[in-house]
Amino acid sequence: ETSALFLKVRAAVQVSIINQDYDIALQYLNDYSAIVSFSSQPKDHAHLRDNAYLEFLFYQFVVNVYLTIFPSNDPLKYKDSNDTGSFKSLDGIYKKIAFYHNRNESLLASCPPEEPIESDDETSDEVCTELKFYWLSKILNLVVQFKRLDFEDFYKDFISILLASDKSMKFFVNELGVLKSRILSMFCIVIIFLKPFKDLSLLDIDKLDLIINLYTSDEQCYEYELYNQILVPLLQSNFALVKANLTLNEGFLNRFSAELGFSVPVSLTESSQFPKAFLQYVSSIIDYKNCLLIFSVIKQIPRLKLMKLLGYNLQETSEQKIIEINEQILLLISSLGLGKIGIGYQFDQDIYYNNGSRRELDAEELQDGLDELTNELRAESIAKMMKGVLLEK
Repeated sequence: ETSALFLKVRAAVQVSIINQDYDIALQYLNDYSAIVSFSSQPKDHAHLRDNAYLEFLFYQFVVNVYLTIFPSNDPLKYKDSNDTGSFKSLDGIYKKIAFYHNRNESLLASCPPEEPIESDDETSDEVCTELKFYWLSKILNLVVQFKRLDFEDFYKDFISILLASDKSMKFFVNELGVLKSRILSMFCIVIIFLKPFKDLSLLDIDKLDLIINLYTSDEQCYEYELYNQILVPLLQSNFALVKANLTLNEGFLNRFSAELGFSVPVSLTESSQFPKAFLQYVSSIIDYKNCLLIFSVIKQIPRLKLMKLLGYNLQETSEQKIIEINEQILLLISSLGLGKIGIGYQFDQDIYYNNGSRRELDAEELQDGLDELTNELRAESIAKMMKGVLLEK
């Protein structure tokens, strides 16, 4: 009886989601949970399937993702990703999903699939539905983590999903449709924040060739464009091309808006400015990382020479823009306390210098500093908040 009721509730929830009636969908789920008692630890495989708790929690999670990221009935308007209170319901649901999986991990892993179905997907007859809903929830949570600037957790969870087993890898590759492209595209952005550019091709990941193949197998997919227009030029130290794509290429901006605009982790009053502001921030992060590398190996460098190394075309960049970039670099030096080890800017000679101990900068320590700055972005646009956070420090 419970299974039959859940099938009806699930169908109603699916229709409500399609119609963007998220509050109604949530009400269906809440009403169902009020009359059904889920088991936290099913006795056997049959009980696990009938319990269908991971499937129920998945639908709860999906509905709350829409309610959290988008205002109901208007998915083109983005919600404020810096409103931490709005994510509490998602956190609570995901904790239940993780707890239930951890408690029943062996039972889920050993559970045979339901009746075989005809499908081109290689995993369709290899794992039970409940385990699939766990994977789906974990993958959907990556979108939430990206929205919240939880890039370190995104990186760890993305890798764990791909490398947990051959079955989870096949599920990610074969059964996600457009969501796979979105997640791979987000991962491109995440590793720009977390990894040194020279190590982007190394990444310390098992099965790296397989992962790279996900980016290069389909030229029509957005992850292919990101990989070739951003990551490959970064590996080649072609920062001018990267900067042009991130800040000047209207075609790149428009496709980024269409593909990832909903997930951009910024807060702006005009949703149309989300993608542009975020890509400008990505460009700034690249500048900061390159500055740290340059400062670690020079004794002194003229300001304009530094700008060229960062990828700026001095003939096409206004003096005002160069002044703004210089101010950001000075704020970076101040926020990370680089003056304490002899790094600074001499105004009368217009040069940056490193008069410190001549030891190389601790890359891990500096990366931690950048991560801290990234994680503290709150309240207003990233362009404004970056300066504010640096000044506060």
